Amino acid sequence: MRSLLDLKKPGMKVLIQRADRLGDMILALPVVEQLREWYPQLKIGMLCSPVSELLIKNHPHIQTIHVAKKDEKGQLKNKAELQKSIAAARYDVYIGLWDNSIFAKIAKKAGIGIRIGDAGRDFNRWLYTHRVHQRWRDFTLHQVDLNLSLLTPLLQPFSKVPKTVLYPSQEWEDTVSSFFSKHVNPNKSSVLIFRGTGGSNIDIPIEPMQKFIESLTDFTVIICYGDSDSSDPISKIKGDHIINLNRWVSFEELVSLINHADYYIGPDTGPTHIASFLNKPILLFTPKKNLFPNLWGPLSNCFQILRTDYRCDALCTETCSAMMSCTTTSAEELMDGFQELVTDFLTQTCLTYEQKADRRLKSSVRVLCLYSNLEEKKEAEPAIEASREYGLRVYTGLWRGWRDLKKLIWMVRRFNITVIQGHVPMWVKSIIRFYIGSLKVYVAPIFIDQTLHIYIDPDDCFSMYKKEWER
Repeated sequence: MRSLLDLKKPGMKVLIQRADRLGDMILALPVVEQLREWYPQLKIGMLCSPVSELLIKNHPHIQTIHVAKKDEKGQLKNKAELQKSIAAARYDVYIGLWDNSIFAKIAKKAGIGIRIGDAGRDFNRWLYTHRVHQRWRDFTLHQVDLNLSLLTPLLQPFSKVPKTVLYPSQEWEDTVSSFFSKHVNPNKSSVLIFRGTGGSNIDIPIEPMQKFIESLTDFTVIICYGDSDSSDPISKIKGDHIINLNRWVSFEELVSLINHADYYIGPDTGPTHIASFLNKPILLFTPKKNLFPNLWGPLSNCFQILRTDYRCDALCTETCSAMMSCTTTSAEELMDGFQELVTDFLTQTCLTYEQKADRRLKSSVRVLCLYSNLEEKKEAEPAIEASREYGLRVYTGLWRGWRDLKKLIWMVRRFNITVIQGHVPMWVKSIIRFYIGSLKVYVAPIFIDQTLHIYIDPDDCFSMYKKEWER
């Protein structure tokens, strides 16, 4: 790998680009913290979207913000202005956390000599002077880990635990503190529920959510919305324990509301990542198959994950229906998950960084165990049940020859299978990898040739999966 400039020199400047969604920008912030730890005098600029500007405008380690603005068709409309302002700033290094050719070209034309980016896309590689092979196929890694991997060309020792922190507006902190003093019962814990994702995920269904909210009489429930014009029936709910903010809430106010709440409940969306970086106890609802908690799940010390991806027939890269994904989610499931969260928090069951990764991974893994006959399958039932009690979702099937291929592919799609365990021919592995990974552009399952049986400990089995992904 080509050597980089010494960023410890006075006046060195780095431009970080993450000009897409709010949630992605939040998960990019540990890169800023890591750079600041290595190079206290480094000047950092950020190329971001308009919504992300609200998040980072008070960030103490970001000196300059360049905002990428798009027109109604989603096309960049201030390209020339961006290139001019970036060139005038005279950055030494560009780090493209979002592998986008438009912004990489802007950095190149702006005269940034060192440009770091992902080596995965052949048509973008030429835009970078330093290419990093990000381990996208490693199912054990979080998006924060993948972002930080782009700093490897700097040849510095990484922190063992990424620093996940936000800097709320002090003005809004004072305002929201006053709001809580006036309206929130000091003898009850508060729960903030966020509705209306406005992003790539879907909300908790209305009927079970309404029952759940109405049953939380021992808490003060604060409900916020991503869309001020929402027709969400939840916005009509009233109760002595409910504060329904069915009005427009500014971004800065939302951050401070989350910061003051004791617990947070929401789908996989930007405000949930905000709660994660504010280290709030989180109940995450993430039913879409292609939004794996291991990659985008919470990083806070205490969280529970409610995931119902296996109840949907479609791959979410093709289509997604809230009705298909969520109709069987119940108020009882929400309450069970929330009670587990409260118990963990009150007993100070704080997870280590490794334990957090394992919990997110267990919520994402779907195992299909294949057997050659019913007798072999029956003998393995105690091992299957032990794996389920361990926290894995395990399904079973038969592989007796090529006639079972169609059903095997159906099960992989239907149950969002990430691990196929059992003896299957190499040609079957190749077909499934091609169909799921290449044709459907989806996460192809890994294959474990050893059949699940009573002599395999679930913890050893889980470690086996992780080693295969890390390989």
